[in-house]
Amino acid sequence: MESEVITSDLYAITSVLHACACNGSLDQVKHVRDFVARNGLEFNLFVAKALMDLYAKCGNMGAARVVFNHMARKDSISWNACIGGFSKNCLLNEALDLFSS
Repeated sequence: MESEVITSDLYAITSVLHACACNGSLDQVKHVRDFVARNGLEFNLFVAKALMDLYAKCGNMGAARVVFNHMARKDSISWNACIGGFSKNCLLNEALDLFSS
């Protein structure tokens, strides 16, 4: 899309992040993450949740927690995604710590 000079919107970015999460590959994420940063989308709630979901599904809860910590506004979906990500990655103490914070 970028090479064709087509403007990407939030739906396209979150769809690409979801595809990367389903693929389980962090290799493709760097390009998308760079695009998100260049376009100031990293603080968008939908993009942040898609990034957290991606990192959790790929087993990188450190990166998911960084995204969570930098979210300006956290809703119940954000909390559940991060706590659930810790739990699914067998990081039960971290899940409990986040729940109790």
